[in-house]
Amino acid sequence: MFEGNRGTVLVLLGCALAWAFIVLRQADTVLEADIHEAIVPQAEVEAFAREQLAKFQRRSIAENVELCGMVAERANGELVLREEILGSEDRCNISYFDVRSLYPRATIHTHGAHSASYDSEVPSLLDMQGDIASQTDGYIATPGGRFWHIDWQAEKARLVCGAGCLPSDPAYRACDTLEPQESYNLLQLQERESVRLPVCQADAASAMTG
Repeated sequence: MFEGNRGTVLVLLGCALAWAFIVLRQADTVLEADIHEAIVPQAEVEAFAREQLAKFQRRSIAENVELCGMVAERANGELVLREEILGSEDRCNISYFDVRSLYPRATIHTHGAHSASYDSEVPSLLDMQGDIASQTDGYIATPGGRFWHIDWQAEKARLVCGAGCLPSDPAYRACDTLEPQESYNLLQLQERESVRLPVCQADAASAMTG
């Protein structure tokens, strides 16, 4: 009888140890995922965002849709991209991203294909307002291949590199009257959007021959 009890005790002890191991492993996972501060420099985040947007551009231009993503950081400092989300021709909604186990570093999105109907070579006022509201930096690729950074704290958009530094739409033609500045704040973007889009010579010629 004692031997039987001893065997039962050993089995229960083994189960208890196994359970403790599982709980500890889960606790480690939770702690590892509970990230309170970023450790990856912004320059690395920017380089990663540029690399991902270069991959987004071809599909975005071919299908004339905005593609959105979220750059996030793991506890070990690894940068990852949350899944690509397909937007409409002129809009993405980043609120669907689940980053509870990661530290969000930046939103990224494209502006689709070139169109004379949109001022697509600069961030929109809505782009900047969205990043400020979510307290997250943003990176944007334009049809002309420009690469923008929105700094939500400074409330400013900065042109990281100009036309052609990312894959661009073959249909894109530069327009002197719409040439972007090197940077914009909220008021400047609002003023730009309040002005009626001019008819560019390149777009007019394209429309006549198309």
